[in-house]
Order: sequence, then C-alpha cells, then structure tokens
Amino acid sequence: MTSLKGSDDGNAAALHRRCAESYVEAWRQFGRMARGFIEESDGATRIATGMPGPDFNPMFVTAAPRDPKGVLEAARSFYGRHGMPWTLTIIDHGGFDKGPLERAAEASGLEQTASNPGMVLAPIPAKEKPLPEGLSISTVDTPEELVVYTTTMSEGFEMPPDVLAPMNQPNSLDVFDVTRYLGRAGGQPVATALRATAYRVGVIFNMVTLPAWRRRGFGEAITLAASRDGLAEGCVASFLQSTIMGYPLYLRAGYRHVMDFHIWSVKAS
Repeated sequence: MTSLKGSDDGNAAALHRRCAESYVEAWRQFGRMARGFIEESDGATRIATGMPGPDFNPMFVTAAPRDPKGVLEAARSFYGRHGMPWTLTIIDHGGFDKGPLERAAEASGLEQTASNPGMVLAPIPAKEKPLPEGLSISTVDTPEELVVYTTTMSEGFEMPPDVLAPMNQPNSLDVFDVTRYLGRAGGQPVATALRATAYRVGVIFNMVTLPAWRRRGFGEAITLAASRDGLAEGCVASFLQSTIMGYPLYLRAGYRHVMDFHIWSVKAS
C-alpha cells in the first residue's frame, strides 16, 4: 500500500482512521434512510438495510474486538432476527491486529471473498478539469431524477431494477450531507456517483458508467466532481472503496491506495 503524507495535520494514520470511520458513518446514514436496523457492540457496526443480498447488509469492523467469537455470534443473531444475508467487512487501516477476528471468522464458517482497495484523495483539488467532450454532470434533486439515477445505476452494475428500487424513496433527497450525481451524454443518462459527507470526509459511492460509454473519461470526471463539491462542506479528503476494474481510473484521478477492505461471506453450503 502507498502511504499518504501531508494530511490531517501531518498525521497520515489519523486521516486513514478518519476515512474508515467516515465510511461506516455513511453506511449508518444509508441504514437510516432505508428505515433499517443498526446495532453496535465491541468495535463492530451491524447494518440491516432490508435490501436483498449480503452486500447491502454489512457488519463493519474498524478496531480489534475484545471477543472476536462473540462479535460473530452477535452478527448471526442480528441478521437472523431480520432475515437478511450479510457480510463481514474488516476495514484494515493499519491501526489494529485483524488476525484474531479473521481466525474466528474462518472457524465460524465464513470465507474471505474479496479484498478491495480503500483509496484517499487528499488534498482535494479545487481546480476543475474540463469535462470530457459531450458529458454534462448535474445533481439529482427531484423524485423523477432519482428514479433515472437508480435505473442508470442498475444498468451499469447489471442488477435487476427491483433490487435498487428501495433507493427511490423521495424523502432520501432531503437527507443532509448526501448528494447524488448524474452524468448525461448523447441526450441520455450514462454515469452515476454519490457523495456522503461524514467527519469532514467525502465518501464516494455508486460510481458507474454504462458499458457503451466507458473508456471516455466519464467515470473519472463524475468521481472528481463529487469529490470536489465536498470542499464546500468542509471536507479535508475524499475516500472510496475501489473495485479491480475501477482501480486504474481512481489512480489517474489522484487517489492513493492506503488501506484494504477484507470482505468475508458465509460459505455456500
């Protein structure tokens, strides 16, 4: 991993932990928006959004639990009560020993299914780059635009539209510190992104470009637009969890790999 220097009063480790905690706080916000359930104990945050699929119902760990086995038993109980599949996500920002929890996870029947980069942009560049030819970017401010946004995201992520339909709640547009972005080209929506601000970090989610419009710089442009707007909210950094496909894009945009998201899932029977 590449260390980040010169941020958060010169303390890179403090910034990295702030980013990890901001990511979890953003998910708490999503849980509240979905009228879901949140439970916390022993360094773990369990969120049940009510949406189908384990990725929408994560348990986050950002510090070493005193009782790793107990944390996992609490997760099984919590998600069992709510009838939701779930994942364990260990956000390894370098500030704790994740070994005991990983051993307990394996012993309890979980398996590691992914390890994704956590990437930071700090400082956030204030100067705007020219947008790629044909691209325009706007915020999502009406219920009608929200439906277009989630439909575009579903298509980009190759998900059935009904999976993300719960995100179409009009009241979610009134939530402070959550801003959605829609990119358009050729008279149609082609890209999405979202920024959730917490602890002066703009956490970026839902970055996707429709397949027919990729490799034109649209993904980088909408990610940077969402990040840069965070300056008006006092953000000192932008942070995101990258996929393998998105990693080169975020490097070009100036993000640096500073931590890892280790994702564990229940083994298929």
